[in-house]
Amino acid sequence: MMNIGQFAYSTGLSVKTLRYYDEIGLLPAAEVDEFNGYRSYRASQLRDAALLRVLRTSGMGISQMKRALTHPAEIDELLAQRRAELAAQRELEDWALEEAPHWQDIDLSAVKTRSCAAQPWVGVAVPLDLRDLVDDADGQAAEECFGRVAELSSGLFAELASRGLVDAQDAGEHHSWMELRTESARPSVIQTACCIPVDDRIRADFTIDGHPVMTGELPDRVEAFVAESVAAADSADSERQRPEDRLAGGPLPQRAGIALSLVAEQAGADPFCVRQQTRETADGFELEYSLTLPAGQ
Repeated sequence: MMNIGQFAYSTGLSVKTLRYYDEIGLLPAAEVDEFNGYRSYRASQLRDAALLRVLRTSGMGISQMKRALTHPAEIDELLAQRRAELAAQRELEDWALEEAPHWQDIDLSAVKTRSCAAQPWVGVAVPLDLRDLVDDADGQAAEECFGRVAELSSGLFAELASRGLVDAQDAGEHHSWMELRTESARPSVIQTACCIPVDDRIRADFTIDGHPVMTGELPDRVEAFVAESVAAADSADSERQRPEDRLAGGPLPQRAGIALSLVAEQAGADPFCVRQQTRETADGFELEYSLTLPAGQ
């Protein structure tokens, strides 16, 4: 038997690491003195310790390493999984190296201005707590939020159409817009809102699936706006996840949206108060970003 210091020297694993591996059951000590808590290890555990060092160097996670020790017949499968993970990570890194230069300069010349008449709207909003995104590498929380917004806005449009407040034939082209709103009382919470334009201001005397409905009006205004075309993915691309789809924190902001925010900040407007509309085109779809400029701009 070897004490923990001898075992650490023999394996190259630190005493701290060995204690941790024992506590989580990854590499339990052969014996633990019931009086002083000193750990001892057998020579037969040297092989497992060496394997753990190799697997850890590969970047394999704790659960996978534990599986490799407890189910040695599955190690080839576990290694294949790790190779696939590394290949995907390398693909993402190569994409990032190619993509990085394109983000050095944002073209502001595409941002235009226009005068707009007042526009009443009705909408729904779903809160998204940004703290939920910290450990949400797959973007599940954001996806659920946007899915709920889409569900509620579809129900809202149907309700408005049934009351004759919007044209039911325009279900796919009612020019609704998305916007994000912050809460002063809860800075970590973003309200993801979908707003549907209506002909006249209406009283919000109904709910959608028990969800409250908002009303408001965009005043007569000068808007800054910019559009960006996005090509539709072909069937092969749609089935294959792109490297950028695996970015932690969700998709990158659109360059057009960044350009608009920069113009807004220069004009003294809130660069966060951006409205986003999506329109289908023959080749895919077009994203339009707009915001209201301060009076006099």
